Formats: sequence, structure tokens, C-alpha cells
Amino acid sequence: MKTVLFKEVNGYKIIKGFSKLTIDPVATKKNIANLYKDTEHGKRFAILTHQLKVLNEAITSINPRIPGIQNDIEISLKNLGLSQKEIDQVIIYQNEQKEIIRELNELLVSKREKEKQLIKENPVYFEPTDCEIIKTDSEIEILKSIKIEENQEIDVDGNIIPNFTGIDFWVKNDQWEKVSYDFGEEKAVDAKNYSDLTDEEKQEIIEQFETERISALNQIDKENERQKLVDQLATQAALKRSGLEIQGESPEDAFFQSQQWYNEELIKIEERYG
Repeated sequence: MKTVLFKEVNGYKIIKGFSKLTIDPVATKKNIANLYKDTEHGKRFAILTHQLKVLNEAITSINPRIPGIQNDIEISLKNLGLSQKEIDQVIIYQNEQKEIIRELNELLVSKREKEKQLIKENPVYFEPTDCEIIKTDSEIEILKSIKIEENQEIDVDGNIIPNFTGIDFWVKNDQWEKVSYDFGEEKAVDAKNYSDLTDEEKQEIIEQFETERISALNQIDKENERQKLVDQLATQAALKRSGLEIQGESPEDAFFQSQQWYNEELIKIEERYG
């Protein structure tokens, strides 16, 4: 009997493998013994066993020491002080015993084969574990034939379950939002993995997060950060002016270009921190 091994995740029983139930030898032996008794073979074996027991009791009732005698039965019986009538009766009983034992020995050979057949047809299995479900062979084959894609799992009923746990996605409505999904939850059609975003979309996210970060600053921190950027911008403009002069621009043109660049960048800073 085959089983499906599963792990319960968020209420879903997800297949982790396949196995077989283990036969319980003690319970199987007990079950087979009961089944064997009801067969014609078993009934005959029981009758012969009972007859042998009755004969043993009959012989013992004549003299309890008789069953222990092995050789020279008639002489030994006379030595026990039995009458000829008793001796004749014991011999009759013993001959009947021999015939019963002969038939029992024959039955024993076929009994073993019969029990093997019964075990094969009527095994008793240990109960499945808490992480196993019994399935028929055909059900197992159907489950094994199901094809799944990346981020999908199969439950014990053959349903395909989405699995996007541990993966962050990005969705844009008015703003970009990072979202995650519980096991079994299907992701939105427009949800994108970060690696699937375009360079423009990634830049949008960076700018959006920077805007949100600045908005969360208190006024003092915001002003300190703004002034630091303005100072850095002035230093960069001065370097730019020097670089232009070194490249051959006149001092006037170098000043004009670097100042123009400074003013453009300053507007961006003021817009960001305004």
C-alpha cells in the first residue's frame, strides 16, 4: 500500500515524496491465523489436532507413563502391568496417532504455503504517520504525472499551489510599492521581480524612496542635509570651473558654464528639500 508524504504549509498539505506503508508482522500474523482457521485446510488441521489431543488423553487415562515410552511398546506396556486388553487398545490408539501425525505433517507443508498466500493477500499495515496519506496506485501515478513550473507546489489532492514566499515583488499604482505573498497566494499580474524591472523603473524607485526618506526627516535634519549638499555642490562647481580653464576655456566662459551648472543642480536640491 502506497502513501504520499506531505508537509503542511499555511493549511496546505504539500507533497514532499512517496512511500509505502510498513507491514505490521505481529498484527498480520494474528490476522492470518484467524483467516486460516476459516479455510478448509485450516478446519481440517484443527480437527486433526483435536483428534490427536483426544487420543493422547485416552492413552494417558490408561496409564500416565505410556506417552513417554519410545521402544518395544508391547513389552514396556506389559512391564507397566497393563492387561492384554489395555495393551491392544493403546496400540490401536497409537496407530491412529501415527496416521494423524502423518497427515498433519503433510498439512504443515501446505499450511506454510497457504499462510504465505494469505499474508500476501491480507497484510496488516502499521498506521500511517501524521505526515502520510494512503493513496491507490492509480492516484499516485496521477500525482506523479502533474507538471509544475517554478514557484509552484502540488498538494495531496493534485491541486497546484503558488509559492512566492521569500520573494519581493514591485507593483506600481500611483507609487511603487514592494509587496510579498503568503504561501498559496497568487501574485498580481503586474507584480515584477526587481531583476525584471527596466533601468527607468529602478531609477523611479530609487528617487521615490529618496523623496520618502527626506520627507520623514525633521526640519532641522532636513536643513542640515540640504546645506551639506549645497556646500558639496559649490565645491564641485569650483572644480568644474578649474577643469574647464585647464581644458582651454577662458576664465569668463569657465565661470559662466560652472555657475550655470551649479544653478541647475541647486534648483534640484531646493525642489527635493523644499
